[in-house]
Amino acid sequence: GQSLGGEFGTYVGLNNTELFRTVASLSGSFVPSSFDRRFGPAVAEPDVVRRTYRLIWLACGTEDLFFPGNKDFAGRLEAAKIPYVFRQTPGPHTLPVGREALAELLPLLFR
Repeated sequence: GQSLGGEFGTYVGLNNTELFRTVASLSGSFVPSSFDRRFGPAVAEPDVVRRTYRLIWLACGTEDLFFPGNKDFAGRLEAAKIPYVFRQTPGPHTLPVGREALAELLPLLFR
């Protein structure tokens, strides 16, 4: 998902390990103050996450208002030793930045 869809898709994906194998967020509206409540259970079980997900993929423009939250979320995945990809590209919270990320993501979904 993109923007709020990116944050919500990540939340739903990481909290439903029986349904998803890939989670991707484009400029997700991640807000660090809600991480423990929304993502704490998944990060608390990094072995389950490592076994379950083929790909956890984040992308965000470096001038995006949500870039700090994306960077913090990537840091939490890193601290839990959960494999992920975090693409940082120049640009704000706009559709062209999201399209560029989507062009990189789509081939990864259909391997």
